[in-house]
Amino acid sequence: MEHYPEQEAISPSAHIKWILALIFALSIAAVFGLANSGEATAYGLTNLTTSSPLSPLPAPNPAGLLDIEPSQGVNSVVVYVNVYGRNLRNGGQLYLRYSSNQQPAAGETERPLIPIYSQVINSTKMIARIPARGTGLPLKPGYYDFVLAYADQRQLLEKAYRVFDAESVNDLYAESYHLSTVPNQLWAGEETKLTVRVQRLGGQGGTGPFDVDFYQDSITPENFIGRATVPGISPNGAASSSMVAWTPQTHGRVKIITVIDPTQVVAETNEDNNLIVTERRVSIPQTEDRYPPVISNLQINGGLLEVYQSQVQLTTTLEDGIDPANPNALVSGPSRVYYVELHWYTGIGSGNGSWIPVNWTGWLPYDATPDDFELHPKGGVRYLQAWGADAAGNISNLPDGRRLNYIPEEDDVAAGEIRVYRQEVEAGRCLSVELTPAQADMDADLYVWGPDGSLQGFSINGAGLHDSVYVQPTETGSYQIEVEGFTDAHYHLSISVQDTCGIGNTDDNGTLEGVAKTTRMTPAIPVDNSPTVNEAPLPQEEIGQLFSFLPAVTSGQIGNQLQMQEMLFLPILNGK
Repeated sequence: MEHYPEQEAISPSAHIKWILALIFALSIAAVFGLANSGEATAYGLTNLTTSSPLSPLPAPNPAGLLDIEPSQGVNSVVVYVNVYGRNLRNGGQLYLRYSSNQQPAAGETERPLIPIYSQVINSTKMIARIPARGTGLPLKPGYYDFVLAYADQRQLLEKAYRVFDAESVNDLYAESYHLSTVPNQLWAGEETKLTVRVQRLGGQGGTGPFDVDFYQDSITPENFIGRATVPGISPNGAASSSMVAWTPQTHGRVKIITVIDPTQVVAETNEDNNLIVTERRVSIPQTEDRYPPVISNLQINGGLLEVYQSQVQLTTTLEDGIDPANPNALVSGPSRVYYVELHWYTGIGSGNGSWIPVNWTGWLPYDATPDDFELHPKGGVRYLQAWGADAAGNISNLPDGRRLNYIPEEDDVAAGEIRVYRQEVEAGRCLSVELTPAQADMDADLYVWGPDGSLQGFSINGAGLHDSVYVQPTETGSYQIEVEGFTDAHYHLSISVQDTCGIGNTDDNGTLEGVAKTTRMTPAIPVDNSPTVNEAPLPQEEIGQLFSFLPAVTSGQIGNQLQMQEMLFLPILNGK
């Protein structure tokens, strides 16, 4: 006969222990996702088992659209824009939608969505391309919404972009980074001078002089800073205002408000963009050091002028010298550097285009270690610049900058888009440019312009055919190379400078689908157009009160003076 030991009765305290243990186990299961299934929610805890399915991955945070820059352009050329937002990711489609008081056509529930090319750069930024050719193009003038659609959500930014007819537009405007101060760093109780660079899009004839007003924080009589005058602007031109003196009385963040043409002397097609707000920090003087450092010798990948990868390394030289007006003052020493990348954007600004910032860093520690920088993904010529700051918060009066060609393994252009490169060539040597479309149905054409703007060579072969141009200059200088999309095209480009030229240009005056090509006789960008000194206000990210002051006594003069052939400008950082 089998014997089973007698079991002890479970005491009430033991019951409580078992219940607490069960609750603890269920809590652990919930933490690891075992108690998060739809069945658990529907049927209660009694249905939980170790075989319950894991909950699905959480849905991504909702994306959001915050701003478009530039926010306007003409409809005759391809325009790139920077799209700023939050939680941006791949897998979405960006659309334009006409936005006005016009009602949809009968039977429509909403205005048609126009799909446009876009590329995500990171979670806060993407680039988009406003087309100029194709079905339903050019775009009719007016405001457009941006719509970003994912499989699980859809985001809208209303009246984000304005399209103008190139033949009728006449608009004055400026960006926040077009406001300049002298000196760059603002100090409470110390005088500075304000000026703004105003641009004109389109127009017929010169404008004549007009005013700009400056205010601090709000447009009220008690906050009026002063009035400056712009001497007048030619069509698609730009000009800087006279200077207005201003002595900030308080420290901290301030808003400098610029009102362009407050008395409306110039009749414009758009009066909505004549108010510009620039945020700046006014610092409390903490040291005797008021003398700005000098930055020079900006180099990309050790001094290259052409790169094939978007990841580059930047180095520069920052020196903090003795103030000639106060030679006994302490010198705080070099502390931070700041980099920015600029591209030419067609369809905006002066000359139907403008140099605008597309990438920038924050203030980085200045040391001997090269700084990593990710270039804008599209190829072409761009300008990089560096600003410097010392430990007391003084910012260099001017940046140092370099021109760079970025030539990826494969690039692309839309129909009607022109991609620009620039190459220095010595007289007597040979500039060789080779262009190969990626597919037989793709067609991009090739042009080369001399330092004087004259057409040096071109090749406009048909779809799928190789284009090449060889130029043997009689004049040393910068030669402008342009790739123009006759169709949407992916292409491979090679630019080299050789001792001699081998063969002549290849060109059969190609046709596509019976459409004959016409040789273009003017460059897309004026060959001498590069950012200038008066387009170079300082970076707007705070630094003045963030630095620790480590005094050091130095003597002598600055040994390496600023050498800057291409002067560029920086963006205002406003949380984008």
